[in-house]
Amino acid sequence: MGDEAKNMAIMRRWFDGGVYGAASLEDALAFVDAHYAPQGKAHGIGDAYLEGPAPFKGFVELFLAAFEHRFEVQHMMAQGDLVFTQWTAKLTSRKDGRKAELLGGGLVRMENGQIVEAWNLINFLELLEQLDEVPAAAVARLFQNHAVA
Repeated sequence: MGDEAKNMAIMRRWFDGGVYGAASLEDALAFVDAHYAPQGKAHGIGDAYLEGPAPFKGFVELFLAAFEHRFEVQHMMAQGDLVFTQWTAKLTSRKDGRKAELLGGGLVRMENGQIVEAWNLINFLELLEQLDEVPAAAVARLFQNHAVA
């Protein structure tokens, strides 16, 4: 199996039982330790990039505590050391049982079976709207409020 196929297999597992869908939190965090480089950076998950496994594991812990989830990978392709993934996550809030759908994807650069950089594109705004954390149509209202007449 070539590097592209190996990297795609790791990323497919990331969303299907490696991190998300793991049997336990400990298993999920162990998968992160195995496949997130010590100097790895993840963009698009918070206010700034997350450098190293520890802050990313913090994100995973919060996500897993907040939602029951099932990820479905729609598209995945690799070229050289890059893997692109598009996915949908079906979520259920652990607090109140509300259901939501999270759309996302990203591009990761891998070295020796580990993520060294990830550029995530995740529609957190739509998730916030679905869970009534921000008003519906907030983006349209933003544009209207900043439009020049």
